[in-house]
Amino acid sequence: MKNINIKSSLTFKEKKTISFYRYFHIQNPKKLQLILLNKLKELKILGRIYIAQEGINAQIYIYKKYIYILKNFLYELNPIFKNVKFNFSTDDHSISFYKLQVKVRPHIVNDGIKNFKFNVEKLGKCISVKQFNTMSNSKNCLIVDVRNNYEYEIGHFENSIHVPAQTFRNQLTNMTRALKNYQHKKIVLYCTGGIRCEKASAWLIQNNFEHVFFLKGGIINYINYMRKKKYAVKFLGKMFVFDARLFENTNINIVSYCHQCKINQSYLHKNCARKKCNVLFLQCKICNEKFKEFCSSYCYNNEFF
Repeated sequence: MKNINIKSSLTFKEKKTISFYRYFHIQNPKKLQLILLNKLKELKILGRIYIAQEGINAQIYIYKKYIYILKNFLYELNPIFKNVKFNFSTDDHSISFYKLQVKVRPHIVNDGIKNFKFNVEKLGKCISVKQFNTMSNSKNCLIVDVRNNYEYEIGHFENSIHVPAQTFRNQLTNMTRALKNYQHKKIVLYCTGGIRCEKASAWLIQNNFEHVFFLKGGIINYINYMRKKKYAVKFLGKMFVFDARLFENTNINIVSYCHQCKINQSYLHKNCARKKCNVLFLQCKICNEKFKEFCSSYCYNNEFF
């Protein structure tokens, strides 16, 4: 008879993956780092939190019973947290975080552009899911995915366009060039949870784009809203997430293919087992049996070289 770890199973059901962010000026990020670190440890919260003078960006794995306590704690720290949206994961199929990291960084989202002075007062217009649905059906609107290549590959909205880029830094610089012929058109940006498309909207405004919008709460908020209303979800494939789960099951569709055979569908990202390579790639079960977790026959045969 198979042994079942009842305690582990119960713990898994009692926890939730949540993300939240807020752009606002933080005078002393290191002080906030210490305060947060102590409180999160007390509440047994795991996750990854970035703090910078421009704001906070958090992805956490928390006991459901502590969510209200955390919200109150943040509000007591600064009333600006009152209107911070907690994005609840759409699919907790496995553990998202195994440790806690609270880091101070130059930016909560690295734009990497020296001449870009992000101004929270000069953003595109934040729109609701309802507004997004209306605009995504309009021929006068351009729906733009501001995520990385590997994120877009496994899932995206119908009729959306993607500016190819491996990082958000590249995405911003490529975006202005790729969209230069649409400066007078309505441009609607979306990302996973809202943090990147909010900053990207400011970048486009600064570069003389006239009608820029971004989806509040990103794909996560969209999925939760559509499911609650029992509406048809128009996001195709899976949603990539930056934690141990790697994806959320947004629907049953699979839109991506194995990078090796290019025949079988796959949405499971792996890092090549050859340390000198470590490339992120998609691999189907058949190719996994053949190449294990190596991205190519070369890496498979040269593991230690």
